[in-house]
Amino acid sequence: MKAFLVDDDTRLLQMLQMQLELHGFQCKTTSDSVTAARTAESFNPDIIISDLQMPEVDGFLFRKQVMDNPRLREIPFIFLTSNDEEENLLEGYNLEINDYIQKTTSPRLLIKKIETVLQNRTLLKQSAKQELKKAASLVSHQPEEQQQIADNFTVSIICRPFADTPGGDFVEKIDLISGQTLYIIADVMGKEWEAWFHSFPFKSHIKAAVSEQQQKGGAFDAAAVLDSLNRIITSDGLLANYSIAITLLVVDLHQSSVQIAGAGSLPLFWIRQNGMVEEVDPIEAAPGFSRKTVYTSRVVFPEKGERLLAFTDGIIESAGNNSLNLYQELKNLLAEHPGYESLEWLEKEIKSQAGFEASDDVTLLEIRRNY
Repeated sequence: MKAFLVDDDTRLLQMLQMQLELHGFQCKTTSDSVTAARTAESFNPDIIISDLQMPEVDGFLFRKQVMDNPRLREIPFIFLTSNDEEENLLEGYNLEINDYIQKTTSPRLLIKKIETVLQNRTLLKQSAKQELKKAASLVSHQPEEQQQIADNFTVSIICRPFADTPGGDFVEKIDLISGQTLYIIADVMGKEWEAWFHSFPFKSHIKAAVSEQQQKGGAFDAAAVLDSLNRIITSDGLLANYSIAITLLVVDLHQSSVQIAGAGSLPLFWIRQNGMVEEVDPIEAAPGFSRKTVYTSRVVFPEKGERLLAFTDGIIESAGNNSLNLYQELKNLLAEHPGYESLEWLEKEIKSQAGFEASDDVTLLEIRRNY
């Protein structure tokens, strides 16, 4: 467990750090309350313990800074204080802190209070995950793991949430005009249920942008969908603060082609007949949308046996390995086995790499030309 300690009294900081480290905590301390919020964000602690009375930025203001930061607001927070006036206590609880600890509290009781806050947090998260899974089972729907589109294309999909907890990855299928089908693979950035929750308005906006493009008539333009989506998202006060990486793939049976447009950093490989693996770069290098972005699309014509493979970063990110290495490992694996039997086999092979430890949702979408 990681604890972040903030107090202008360096002697007290040292004593508190010593007690916590004796009980297995990894600690980071600061006596500078002005930069404490930035330091906390980089440290990413499991709990924050802060003095209340500090110069320049007091504990209440620091707590407000923590609450305003999406990366910090859910972290348990405890105030250290020598002031037990009722108004001070009430103000802290109004800021949704977890507890107060008097500076005169014995080390044993102090550790017990901290452990209790963390245990309660764990129980609450476990309960929330169970409720989330129930909700997801009622409202979530992903396309089947394998779908046949006429005879000349097969689309295969894996969308596997991390630790069986719904996250921000999703795949959507939208039938367009006769002979055209749009597949959308996306990753909404955020922690667990938060990313899953915000995926719903993103899906709604995506469908609205697709509908707008269809109503214009003429050839379907995936880049124009992203332009519309960009306008919608950047004008949405909430969603504009969240990042999404998305790739659109329009399968055209009549032309035996796939139109590709992307916003964000989702990788896409084109596995060619000769065993070459071409990286089809996304249009934007960074996740998310911005008002000045202009999107373009690309049309490719896979030959018999060739595949397009789009995937989110869960298959190449590992808590125990370097994502760049896993990206290259996946590319090498595809080059060695261009006719791999299934996405399940591919997933199993990459997860068997030394040091792989899943840390995110795993989503893969493959489009294979049959003849």
